[in-house]
Amino acid sequence: MQLADIPSKILGQIGTVQRITFPRQGHTSTVAVLETADQRYVIKKTEHELYNA
Repeated sequence: MQLADIPSKILGQIGTVQRITFPRQGHTSTVAVLETADQRYVIKKTEHELYNA
């Protein structure tokens, strides 16, 4: 996952992302921590259709 993969609607709500990190994780999804000037946000994206339901 890259910053470009995050929907613009989400980015519009949280503001300018200054840093993006990826904690250790499993194989069914990608978790990213987005840091803005004053907040941290965690987003999760599933990688397989099976887990999207």
